Amino acid sequence: MKRLWLILPVISLVVAQQNEVITDRYPSGVKKSITVYEGKGSKEKLVQKLGYYESGNLMFRTDWENGKRNGAVKVYYETGEIGISGFYDNDSLSGVITITEKNRKIAEGSLGRKKYEMPLWVSVIEDSVEREKMASTMLGKNWRTSRYVSKTGIWKYWNIEGELFAEKSYDGVEDYYELSMSSFHYNEISLAALLLSMVEYNYDYLAWEKDLDDI
Repeated sequence: MKRLWLILPVISLVVAQQNEVITDRYPSGVKKSITVYEGKGSKEKLVQKLGYYESGNLMFRTDWENGKRNGAVKVYYETGEIGISGFYDNDSLSGVITITEKNRKIAEGSLGRKKYEMPLWVSVIEDSVEREKMASTMLGKNWRTSRYVSKTGIWKYWNIEGELFAEKSYDGVEDYYELSMSSFHYNEISLAALLLSMVEYNYDYLAWEKDLDDI
């Protein structure tokens, strides 16, 4: 019992050092985002950010470290159900990401950083200066050393009955327009928008993916 009384003040001190600050509101006055700090004075540090729908329900919860998104991220449907679980590494989604609906998996796989590849139609430009200029215009001036977030390895997909019905390999070289690059660069707001579009597609992830990829 004596040990318990020694531990409780320590726990209370840690909890007390966390400070939640409302950093943005909707025009209606409802809180839009909260920033969580830990410590005091010069030792204060940002440890988490929370976002909310205008209904007041939690939209996302993201861990922060060293001034960037680092750690777990969870994004919720407006109903309050968990929709996306994953991890950020220096502001980029990385590692295993799981997309769910009513506690059943829709899609799951890994994300990683890949090197940009020069599109085939650009690589056949004979003039080397023009070729590099076009590649830089499309991929960014530092495209040779930059990396983008993409699906890697095997991704699994489940139908609305909860049955595993598809597996796709993302080990090969992808075009930089591929969905995995365009989707998973997203911040939490965009991931929440992804969930909204998933609802519109009746949680059919592959149909949603194909339609977006055809745009």
